[in-house]
Amino acid sequence: MEKGGESFYEVADHQYQSEEDDVKLVQHPTFRVDMKDPYYPGSSNSKLVKLVAILILLQLATLVFVIAVVGITASILLQTDQNEPTTTGSRTGSEDGGLFGIDYAQNISMLQKEIYSLNMALTQGQGGIARVLNNTAAKLSETASKVDEIQDFAEDEATKSMNQTNILNQVMQTTQSTSAKLTEVVSTLSNIRDTGTSTSSVVNDIIGVVQELLELQNASSIFNSIIPVSCADIKSALPNSPSGWYHVNSRNIYCNMDELCGSGGGWTRIGYLDMTDATQSCPGTLAQLTYGGVRYCRRAGSTYGSCSSTTFSPNGLYYSQVCGRVTAFQYAHTDAVSPARGNHGINSWYVDGISITRGNPREHVWTLMSALFDNVLSSTDSCPCATGSTIPSPSFVGNNYYCESGNPNNWYQNYLMYPNDPLWDGQNCAPLESPCCTNPNLPWFHRTLNSTNDFIELRVCGNERPYNEDTPISFYEMYIK
Repeated sequence: MEKGGESFYEVADHQYQSEEDDVKLVQHPTFRVDMKDPYYPGSSNSKLVKLVAILILLQLATLVFVIAVVGITASILLQTDQNEPTTTGSRTGSEDGGLFGIDYAQNISMLQKEIYSLNMALTQGQGGIARVLNNTAAKLSETASKVDEIQDFAEDEATKSMNQTNILNQVMQTTQSTSAKLTEVVSTLSNIRDTGTSTSSVVNDIIGVVQELLELQNASSIFNSIIPVSCADIKSALPNSPSGWYHVNSRNIYCNMDELCGSGGGWTRIGYLDMTDATQSCPGTLAQLTYGGVRYCRRAGSTYGSCSSTTFSPNGLYYSQVCGRVTAFQYAHTDAVSPARGNHGINSWYVDGISITRGNPREHVWTLMSALFDNVLSSTDSCPCATGSTIPSPSFVGNNYYCESGNPNNWYQNYLMYPNDPLWDGQNCAPLESPCCTNPNLPWFHRTLNSTNDFIELRVCGNERPYNEDTPISFYEMYIK
């Protein structure tokens, strides 16, 4: 029996292939979303199990739904074809008669029996399809309920999380929208079960829900990755993320998402010290100095020619850029990279000031020099960048340094610190040292190097005893990208 140039079986097969294509559109891999509480790390286990179950049920429900639609469509087409042969056979038998009419009637009778058998099978199958749709609707209703639970959980997390960002708000907004759409899908499935209406809008709704969940997965996979995650990774996944604390790799990291050192956001902070915070203390081998009631970190010990240090770990992150700043002050008669101290390499006390390197053996990143006078030229104690200076910077330093003095006088005094003029901030630069204050990044220093995951080391160095001359630190922060 032909209909529009296609047999019943061809039409059914074509319809199934079309619906199979729709299935391919919504076959997405399952994934997990694990929102961890930095204070209660184990609190997300039950939620994780629930969410995985929800997503698996959503995919299964989608597949069952499309199969059910195929069955209903085939049934409708079958009933339409079943009604046509009776009219056609009656007309042909009455008009043509004879042997041709008898054969044709027999053929029609056989087809009617076959169609009747198929119809009975499909009628029995529709009861199963109805049950599947009922179960599907129930499961999706339960899914919508579970999404509401995720939203409630996210609201609780927002009150406890150290993350000062809108990540959890984004999760709640996504789950709110997803819950509403799932409710719409449940309602539409009920209509399809009762009336057999068009399925295209429902398929679109399901695809939309899955796409939103996939977006949520992208963010979740970042925050729960087992490989090191950087702030640049977070910035890439969530471009509107603000600066603040993020919980990734089972630890909290601080991200600067704004432009820094002339480069866009996504900077991971690996070092931070603020000695005005009473809860912080001098790290590494640095020792505390209290001067004028203010705390600083200085070189430890009392020997000539020494360095005290602290290191910053990138925690497995590979980076090619370093950006940082250090606030320190001149103490007594520092002399930058005076040639009088002799030729000292990167592993020694080559500078009165701060040496920043990475890895072992040390690779130079930046040097911060503290000179004797800010407006008196000296053949031994001035900045290499000062007007008229003939003092070279060490070859391994090159131009990757800042130099400044905090002493506005033409004399110096032992045991005297200059707390009113922080070094390397680009401020209060006297005419002599003004060429040293032209870098637009000041007070930040910035280097682009080969990619590595080596640690970074900060050393406070000097060629005399610490109480004779030193460069005490009050603040620093170090970023990588």
